[in-house]
Amino acid sequence: MTVLKYTSIAKELLHIKELQPQPSKNFIPEWFKKTPTVDESSHPKFQHKKKPGMRTVKTCPSFHEIFDEGLVVVAPCDIWIKLINFDEDWEWETASSEAVTIEHHDHKQFRNHYGNPNIRAVFKLNLPWRWETPKGYSIRQFPMLYSNNSDWTIAYGVVRTDIHNEINVQLFYTSKEDEILIKQGEPICYIVPYKRLKPKYKLIKNEKERNKFLRKVRVNLYQVQSTFRSGYHKLKR
Repeated sequence: MTVLKYTSIAKELLHIKELQPQPSKNFIPEWFKKTPTVDESSHPKFQHKKKPGMRTVKTCPSFHEIFDEGLVVVAPCDIWIKLINFDEDWEWETASSEAVTIEHHDHKQFRNHYGNPNIRAVFKLNLPWRWETPKGYSIRQFPMLYSNNSDWTIAYGVVRTDIHNEINVQLFYTSKEDEILIKQGEPICYIVPYKRLKPKYKLIKNEKERNKFLRKVRVNLYQVQSTFRSGYHKLKR
């Protein structure tokens, strides 16, 4: 069994469960929770008694998988950032310097080169967690997906945590306001361990091999789409 080990340099966090990394399923977006499996409003003139309405994103395989993968790191304390002058001068503060410290990335380090005007500044959040994966495993950090957060987001990144144990995330300040507050307990990013592989890639051109492959694809597609509700999850059982 592959074990992702982690601890905190702030000992207090070891005793506060709600501020520790948590399963991703604890942070499924509310809009997704409220979305029905089928949308009965797709029958505007009348309601069918037996046939359900249109299948929604709730039946899409990929959404269920991303909301059930890895851990979510939450803000261990309040984090405040404010613009002082012309997107150049900023000030910031955290409610606990033992839990989080902040560094400002000069525009010449990233912003000027990337050229995205929506990113007003980049900050590094020095988080208190340290991670260890088995040999050959790394960690991916993802921004919170489908969160509709227009104030800030986290850069995607990869760290070989079998040789380096610190993950400090880059925060892109995207708010149109000149001040943001990230509250304690607010989700910051996903942490997803994975095994590093160097797969070979093969384009199937041989007609016999291609037909065999596509036959399997058609059978799989039928298994998934031959019910009004999603058949994907039956295949996982």
